[in-house]
Amino acid sequence: MKGMSVFIAGLVVAGALGVGASPAAADTAAGVERGKYWPYARCIAAGARGAAEGLWSRYYCARDAASAFWVLWTDR
Repeated sequence: MKGMSVFIAGLVVAGALGVGASPAAADTAAGVERGKYWPYARCIAAGARGAAEGLWSRYYCARDAASAFWVLWTDR
């Protein structure tokens, strides 16, 4: 039984780290990528609009490393 718990713990850690996940996937452990916006205020407004419509309950905007855009991430 100890071996099984170690195996399950390994799966949990691998899942949390995104091991085996495609880096190009829009649906990641960080959430679901909903699009790129400029400026930051438009990203926040899009997140708030989606939350108000019940499309998601949490959102945040993060700077895209490859461009000057802001990426909207949501929980679903």
